[in-house]
Amino acid sequence: MVGTIAVTIQNDEEPVTDEDRCHFTTGKLCFGEREGEGIPMEDVLAGFGLKTGNFPLKK
Repeated sequence: MVGTIAVTIQNDEEPVTDEDRCHFTTGKLCFGEREGEGIPMEDVLAGFGLKTGNFPLKK
């Protein structure tokens, strides 16, 4: 995932800013603290007062 983000940033037409580098570094540190695990989607949605059920899958 980190490699994918780095490639995406490099292929962007906009120059990489110090703020971009700071966010990237913070993300890497977060993954390191979580032993390579991201934040569960349920936790992210809960931060906005939402649940996965708010987004039903289309079949």
